[in-house]
Amino acid sequence: MSEDNIILFPDLVKNLNGSAVNQDMAMFLDVATSYTGYSLFEYSHVEPKGFYLVGYGIFKAKRKNAWETRCFEIASKVGNIIHTVKPWFLVQEYPYFQAGTKGMAASRSGGTLELAYLCGMIANRWDYYITKVLVDSGRKVLMDRSQLITYNQWNGQLQKKHTCRRCLDHFDVDAKSNSIDNNFADAIMMGKFFIEDRMNQPVKGQLHAERVDL
Repeated sequence: MSEDNIILFPDLVKNLNGSAVNQDMAMFLDVATSYTGYSLFEYSHVEPKGFYLVGYGIFKAKRKNAWETRCFEIASKVGNIIHTVKPWFLVQEYPYFQAGTKGMAASRSGGTLELAYLCGMIANRWDYYITKVLVDSGRKVLMDRSQLITYNQWNGQLQKKHTCRRCLDHFDVDAKSNSIDNNFADAIMMGKFFIEDRMNQPVKGQLHAERVDL
């Protein structure tokens, strides 16, 4: 079987039943130009009701490529998954100019602007998706544009090791803080924060969550 014929997240796709969009699905991205972490949460209408983590992983770009090419690679992969699992809304971690040694280094190297560029490319893919849903539904299904949240808004000043520990405690997902795993750990915990804080909905844990790296 060729890669083009492989169905990613078959359990999530089969629940669509031909629908234009899964109104119970939310996608969260920890945006980075080499390894972008993602998480997928789905609302269960069966008791105990609430959102459950159902998928997560890393979108990878070839590190040897120029940053513009890496952004295109990742944005294209994100767009493909959006059209596969058809989430209802998308939230991205948006960069900001930070104080401190690492923050100043990122701003001086242009890294902060590169992240913002990638967020824009992904937002463009999302706009295309929701426009297609609108047209295909006869203008009956109107969805929001992608939403943005900064790292300090959802995580405060916690270190990576603490975020990974919370991810293990809440979702039984073990992520190594000194590896690319921390990207999907951030996406998972960002999703938990957003759903509970901004949507006022409970997050119950994980439901056979599958890791898929792309």
